Amino acid sequence: MLSFIVFIIGGFCTAAAQEVYNSKIIFHYNSGVDTYGLLEAERILENSNFIRTRRTVLYSHGFMVNTDNDRTRLLVNAYQNTNAYNILIFDWRELAGSSYPRAVLNMAKLSEELAKFILKATDRGYAITNWHVLGHSLGAHLSGIVGKRIKGLSNGSLILSRISGLDPAGPGFYGRGVFGQPISGTDAVFVDIIHTDAGELGANVNTGTVDFWPNGGDDQPGCSFISVGCSHSRAAYYWIESVEKIGQVIFTAQNELNPEIKSRMGIDCPTNTPPGRYNLSTNGRPPYSLG
Repeated sequence: MLSFIVFIIGGFCTAAAQEVYNSKIIFHYNSGVDTYGLLEAERILENSNFIRTRRTVLYSHGFMVNTDNDRTRLLVNAYQNTNAYNILIFDWRELAGSSYPRAVLNMAKLSEELAKFILKATDRGYAITNWHVLGHSLGAHLSGIVGKRIKGLSNGSLILSRISGLDPAGPGFYGRGVFGQPISGTDAVFVDIIHTDAGELGANVNTGTVDFWPNGGDDQPGCSFISVGCSHSRAAYYWIESVEKIGQVIFTAQNELNPEIKSRMGIDCPTNTPPGRYNLSTNGRPPYSLG
């Protein structure tokens, strides 16, 4: 009986590991798209369209989502229009579309391989400071774990400069029944978080260096109570708008303890923003920023 159980568990782990390696990194550039398996991702640096003088954004989607959704397309288009970034989308749909606990537990192996990819790029001369790791929901926590793994694998000698979490997932990471490793302010030099569905699908506590709580962090304007996931996804749309309007003064937020301290939510958030909770209001439909 014991050998049978070991066989079953071993088979499950093998299948899970295969799905980890089936995950892909999709490189978007102005004239096309190239897809790389997770274990061959360092080949991206050999692609003539990868510009080493640019910063690279690595985006990870969340649970029950894939890279074919509207948010990802808008995100890619917004970054491409800046003509200033290498854009990498991490596609882990096979695991993100399985059971929630399984997706969370397999993030450990996924993050290790992503961290190894970034470290290999560093070994090939691409500066660690050029990376901006970004994720939504479970992808936010995955991004945080990547930061942890980079610090661990390099014995603390390397650290990502910035990680941004878009409404990090709440279930399994905070409160009762914790079994996931949450994103934290120590995962990178600067970690900024946008909360839009706190206490429901999103985290209900400060979890970064700087935490933005638009409209109180839950029940976003324009989202009805029957629109499941609307508030949760709104963090991604706020981020997309900030990229579309990069360089403009939008999404201005105030420090909760000291309203005289202000910062901008989104891509233009200064990385020297004093730590704390920041509040702001938005519109219920695009343009979301009040200006």
